[in-house]
Amino acid sequence: MTGWPDADTRDRKAIDALASDSGGHVLAIEHTLLQPFTGDKADQIPFLKTIGRLDRRQDLAEPNSMIDLIIQVGAIRKGVDWTELANGLEAWFLAIRGLPAGRSVYDVTGLPCPVRVTVGKSSLPDTPGLLFVLRHMPAESIEPVLRTALAAKLPKLAATTASERILLLELDSPARGNWEIGQAIDDVRSDFPDIGLISTIWLAKTMVWESEGYAGRRHNDGQNTAAEEAHTLESRRDSTRRIRRSAAAFEIDREVVWQLTPANRVRHRFDVIGQADE
Repeated sequence: MTGWPDADTRDRKAIDALASDSGGHVLAIEHTLLQPFTGDKADQIPFLKTIGRLDRRQDLAEPNSMIDLIIQVGAIRKGVDWTELANGLEAWFLAIRGLPAGRSVYDVTGLPCPVRVTVGKSSLPDTPGLLFVLRHMPAESIEPVLRTALAAKLPKLAATTASERILLLELDSPARGNWEIGQAIDDVRSDFPDIGLISTIWLAKTMVWESEGYAGRRHNDGQNTAAEEAHTLESRRDSTRRIRRSAAAFEIDREVVWQLTPANRVRHRFDVIGQADE
């Protein structure tokens, strides 16, 4: 690495990183976090501090059952006492335990703000039970978030003098797929002419999965459990450091870079930077 312009430059906006090799070829890198929907991070904090505290609480689980508690994004209002709300939601859940299997919707009142909770219960024989708390992702496509990211990042990357320019989109949620993001980039390309000056767009997935000894559960409808979200939130700084270490370790080889990254192609990176996947 030859520099961190964003950290070193105070009088103007600058890219995140520059690297060069012994042949004088320069690689410019700009990184941004791509949220799965507008306002995800702002909504995630009150979710985790309130109803998310119930997630995977074994003392609240029902033996031989799997229970989902699902709320909509934005259900936890700003300006309310999160501790009081969390305690109230726990008391409500304790009061309804033992409900029959199936799906029910509850409008929980008597709290600092009313909360609608969808409860799903199914049989899970011969287990101590599982309890999950989730947010349901809004119907919004990835395009608004992508447009915001491109508008903020493309101009300064395109203006940087370099042999190769890379836009690194970090995704720390499993809620969006690779091809969905790639298609969205193609859909908005005509509105962002600076994309023509970018050599490659990389998608770096930094969500962290932990084994919990059970299988067969996959959240493929935009729902992440609170524990998954909290773990991702806590590990994000480490993930960013890993990205930067990988970038620092990437020695630019003109033949490799130019052959594996044809102009304007969206490429997905699942491992370390510099390791290409077709």
